[in-house]
Amino acid sequence: MRNAEQTALLIALLVKRSNERRVRVSETTVKVLSGRQRLRSAFVVNVSEQLASNHGLCMIEIDIGGFGIFHFKSLEGAKSATVKRLFSDGEKKLLRDDQDFDWEAVNREIGYRKDGEDFEDTNEEI
Repeated sequence: MRNAEQTALLIALLVKRSNERRVRVSETTVKVLSGRQRLRSAFVVNVSEQLASNHGLCMIEIDIGGFGIFHFKSLEGAKSATVKRLFSDGEKKLLRDDQDFDWEAVNREIGYRKDGEDFEDTNEEI
């Protein structure tokens, strides 16, 4: 059984050899790399922290199962999202006055429902 630091090193090697800026890795792959039959959440968090601090990689769990891994450097050229550019004057006023938003409308716009069902996605993939 390998520790989190060793597992993170092997995941970093896997990502490097893929020659991709972002990859998906299955739980099975992480189990093989770690030499474990079960992935405990504390271990996954520790691996994620090791990847971030030692290898410049972000590992997040994804809805379809497994993990998404990308280089932090890949965000350096990303376009900024700002309140000034993306929020209406009315929304900016709500923020300045510390007033509540129409949270149901916000959830609808981002495609989130509390019952677990997705609204129809009208946003482009990031």
